[in-house]
Order: sequence, then structure tokens, then C-alpha cells
Amino acid sequence: MVHNQLHAIDLIIIAAYLISMVLIGVVVVKKVQSMDDYYLGGRSFGPLVLMATVCATIIGGSGLMGRAGVAYSSGFKAIMTALPYLLGMFIFSGFAGRISAVGTTFHVTSIPDLFEQRFGKTTKVILGCLIAFTMMGTVASQVTATATIINMLGNEIGISYEMGALIACVVFIVYTATSGLFGVIYTDVFQFVMLILFVYILIPSASLVKLGGLSAFLEGLAPELAKPYLDGGIVGDIITYFVFTLAGAEMWQRAFAAKSQKAAKEGLFLGTLAYGLTIPLVWFMGVVAHQLVPAEKLAQYGSTDAVVPALAIEILPVGLTGLALAGILSVIMSTADSYLIVSV
Repeated sequence: MVHNQLHAIDLIIIAAYLISMVLIGVVVVKKVQSMDDYYLGGRSFGPLVLMATVCATIIGGSGLMGRAGVAYSSGFKAIMTALPYLLGMFIFSGFAGRISAVGTTFHVTSIPDLFEQRFGKTTKVILGCLIAFTMMGTVASQVTATATIINMLGNEIGISYEMGALIACVVFIVYTATSGLFGVIYTDVFQFVMLILFVYILIPSASLVKLGGLSAFLEGLAPELAKPYLDGGIVGDIITYFVFTLAGAEMWQRAFAAKSQKAAKEGLFLGTLAYGLTIPLVWFMGVVAHQLVPAEKLAQYGSTDAVVPALAIEILPVGLTGLALAGILSVIMSTADSYLIVSV
């Protein structure tokens, strides 16, 4: 039985996190003096800031919750389908400096702006609509993931799934709409720290402690979950994800927002490297949950996509559970706000 009677404490932590996101947006809104500031943060971001926002954006709800769910059910497939993102972003980082230079030289703020330079305004409008349509679908998926977590934590005190979705929408729409890319970038930096500390370090470490160490984990690891394999479905995913990554409007925007060509190249590369380090950790959280969260227990939380928050709730004490769930929320919201800003 999970510690339902103590959820209010964790909910307070989640509420404090959500409020802090709004406050960051309100504080940095004074930095916005022009449309260039709104969409590109004045082209002022250095490599470390770009690293944090790139990593936080790449991971997202599907990169953490969805892929951990894949690891729970299909093992090594979670790693195989993450590699095209990694490869695509490493290739993209090699061109990021040139993209930044083009943006500065021709005052380009987005992919539609870039196409307008070559093909005219009609092409810009059409491409902008297509990007907005695609991005809003992704934003919607992040909203549902956020609502799931809020509902998991707050259903004991009357927070429904729909209310969770409303809360999620209000929070990231407020700080994104008011402060533009400044709000997105600075909240991403905060969220990057949250997800590293309270998801990628806390949850795996606590899982090993709960099991009794690495040797106990390896002893109980089902061989089929650690065996590399490749099938037609994985190959299709790899091709799709690879193309999607190279054409990702949110990453082009990050390159345009860099303060220099060097900052763009270094920031994108470091962010991609940090993302690469999280791939085996996501796989680990998915497969370790097999030993700590049986299928019948996971069913209480919904689908396998809920495996990471379910794992956190099962193994962490009150307080740390709230911090871990806030970290998971930070992963999702850092992607949602990035897609929202490029679709505006």
C-alpha cells in the first residue's frame, strides 16, 4: 500500500514548484523589450545555459516516462529508440554554429523565417502553420503526462485528472506567454537541476538501496530485458526519430538564440552529451521497477508510462517523493514550454 495518507505533504512540494515556475516567468518578463527578446532572448545565451535547456527539452515526457515504460515492458528497445535522438542531436550540434551565424546575419528567428528568405512569405505562413499544428500536438501530450502525475499525487484530496491538466496548462502558458524565451530558458535551467538531482540521481540510487545493492539488481534482472535486439518496428522508430530530431524547430530556435557561434555549438553539444548520459538511467529505472513495482501494483497507477512516478512513490519517503515528482514534472514542462514558444 502506498503512503496515501501523507500525500498532502508531497502535494505542497509540487505546488511550491509550480508556483516557482510562474514567479520565474514574472520576474524575467522585464527583460523582454522587443520581439527579438521574446522569441530569442536577445540572442544572449551562453553554452552552459544552452546545455541545460537543450537537455531538458530533449528528454520530455516521452523521453522519460514513455521510454521507461518501454524498458519495463520491452527492455533494450528503450535504449535502441533513444539512440537516433542522440545521433541526430550530435549531427545538429555540428551545424549549430552556422545556424546561429545565419540567424544573426539575416535576422532570422525561426525555421519559417529562414524559408521566407528563400521562398517568400506564403511559404513562411504555410510552414508556420504546419509547425504550430505539430507542436501543439506534442504540447497536448505533455499536458496529459503532467495531469497524470498531479492526479496520482492529489487524487486523495480531490484533484481530478482534468484539474491536473488545467493546472499544468495555466502554469506553463503563464510563464511562456508573459516572458517568451527568457521565461522558457530560465525555467529550463531550474528544471534541469531538478531533473538531474531528483530523478536521474535520487530515484536510481534509492532503487539500489531498496534492492540491497547493484549485485542484487543484477541477480534479479530478467535476461530478456538486458538483451540487445533489433526488429522492423525499432528500425522504423529510429528513422522517424532521427528525421524529427534534425528538423526540430525548438533546437533551431536554441541555435538562433545563442550569443555566438561558439556558444551555439558548445551548448548544443554539451546538452546532447548530458542527454546521452541519461539514456542508460532511463533504461535502468524501467527494468529495476520490474523488481520493485510488480505489474499488478503498476496497474493501480495506470499504464506502463507511469512506471517512473510509480517507482518514486513506492520506494521514496514522504517529502522526497514530492521532490522526485516535481523533478518528473520539470522534465515534462521543460518540453511543453519549448514546443509552445515555437508554435506561437
